Amino acid sequence: MAFKEDVSLIGWDYAVMATILAIPVIVSFWYAFRDKNKLTRSEYLLGGQRMSLVPVAMSLFVTFQSAVSLIGAPGEIYTFGTSYLLIYIGISVSYVVSAWTVVPLLYPLEVTSIYQYLDMRFNSKALTSLITAIAAARVVCYMAIALLAPALALQASVAVPLWLSILVVGGVCTLYTSLGGIKSVIWTDAFQTVIVFTGIFVCIIKGSDIVGGFRYAWSIANDGGRVIFDKFQPDPRVRMTFWGTCIGGIFMWLNMAFDQASLQRIRSMKSVQAAMVSTLLNIPFTLLYGILLLNIGVVIYAYFAHIECDPLKSGAISSKNQLAPYFVLHAMNDLPGMAGFYLATLFCGSLSTLSSGINALAAIIVEGVLSSCAHKPSERQATIITKLVVAVVGSAIVGLTFAAQFMRGPVTQMVGSINGSFGSPVVGVFLLSALVPWANKYGVTAGVISSVAFMLTLTLGGQTYGALPRPLSPASISRCHFLNNTARIGDSAINKTTSADSSQTVDYSVDNSSGLRIADIQSKTSSPYDVKFFLFDISYEWYTVVGTLICMIIGLVVSFLTRNTVSTTSKLSPKLMFPFCRKFWIKRGSIKPTPESVRKLQKPLKQDSAEESKTKVYLGRI
Repeated sequence: MAFKEDVSLIGWDYAVMATILAIPVIVSFWYAFRDKNKLTRSEYLLGGQRMSLVPVAMSLFVTFQSAVSLIGAPGEIYTFGTSYLLIYIGISVSYVVSAWTVVPLLYPLEVTSIYQYLDMRFNSKALTSLITAIAAARVVCYMAIALLAPALALQASVAVPLWLSILVVGGVCTLYTSLGGIKSVIWTDAFQTVIVFTGIFVCIIKGSDIVGGFRYAWSIANDGGRVIFDKFQPDPRVRMTFWGTCIGGIFMWLNMAFDQASLQRIRSMKSVQAAMVSTLLNIPFTLLYGILLLNIGVVIYAYFAHIECDPLKSGAISSKNQLAPYFVLHAMNDLPGMAGFYLATLFCGSLSTLSSGINALAAIIVEGVLSSCAHKPSERQATIITKLVVAVVGSAIVGLTFAAQFMRGPVTQMVGSINGSFGSPVVGVFLLSALVPWANKYGVTAGVISSVAFMLTLTLGGQTYGALPRPLSPASISRCHFLNNTARIGDSAINKTTSADSSQTVDYSVDNSSGLRIADIQSKTSSPYDVKFFLFDISYEWYTVVGTLICMIIGLVVSFLTRNTVSTTSKLSPKLMFPFCRKFWIKRGSIKPTPESVRKLQKPLKQDSAEESKTKVYLGRI
């Protein structure tokens, strides 16, 4: 197959992208007009608790499956093999855990901000503010990467200006989020879920057809050593093992369960049972998404191996983050509008994450400000304030994205580092608070500060001094015709390349008679100082696990040492503990609920009459 080096977007591509980006704006105008007489925070932030089951499930799914996975997962599979799929098993398990613990804990509390739970649990504004700030830092960093990653990839692979991508996607997102609130966010998320699945599926079909069929694509990937499902090493320094992906996936996605965006979707449902079902519906979505990403990664490798022109090895692209857009532009240049459709898929991945994050941050800010005001504004005034905060937060995220454009590295690893540094302490705090009744504010504060400090040291040290990962052997570059004008295969300019993903130097041995051999990755760091510490070599999949355990262990120790300085268990309501452990702690005498707290626990949740009997049965089991 002839390889076309100079391909670009055409009018059909831009038309398709414009159409898909316009739909969320239309939806937001519709909801803004329809609900103009319902200006309350409950309507704007929680949808009046009348949202439908399937759209909420789709919104919860796509909120945390951003363009980071659409770009990063194929690159991981291309360079490190198919074991990346196993992370979606861990994510699926986390949804089960969330449905049976987090949802029944938070829904009955009727809170607008998830961090109100911590205020109820410890009665400490300082601790609540600290956790809120850490969680907000994670959300802001994650949103910046979710917006910047596709923009950088498109700039490098299809020459779309960086500023244009950021302004268009950020502006569209801020507009429809501020106008329509959570209703427009959820329904556009559902639409974007369909676009994402369709875009990946079409790419798989087209790419498979080019290489001779779906089975042949897997055969090529297997011959290239990409099909790997048997990495059971317990060593946490080995990248993408069964244990690292599964266990790391569970803890990474528990971080999402204790996120403000998740709470808003839980609280938008009519009942706790509906919220639990909506959470569990994410499991089939997640597994299907993981399988599709697995196959698109396999097909991308098979395509470049088939045409014998590895874009990373040849220098056509500088980062594996650019593989997916580069593949689509070249493999689908004969289908008018298809490249534009896939690029719109990437933008949809960004929009879903940005809209949810902006709406969530606005809810946290407004709740924190209004709760401290002596004069409480009316619901209409509070809703208008919330809309203005949404616009300000969205604009700030766009500005931060421009400032963060000099980032380097695989986007999947960046997200893992962010979750490890700022997300794992939050997971540790919520688990400790809802599992251990004698955990106090001093222990939790010590745990979260220690976790943040340790994880920042670990992630920064790993980036600077950690051992470099060893990618698999690249595909051939014998038919990269554009190299004929610049260098021969075997020249040092081609043999030694520096990857922008990890600042590592890679020596490829090329022998014209025997072909490519496995890359020899130099194990030295780019730093002039020879610093060796085994913890810096830990794979990023374990970051959230390590940070969570540190927070909980130190929190438990300090809480035990300060148990006589704070009285918590005598006044602690059982509704602030996970349902499955309430009876256990009551029997042990660790929880002594007052008659008032018992009456509140037995009080039916506010919902339709058809659900009241189900609620009584549920509460009776607690």
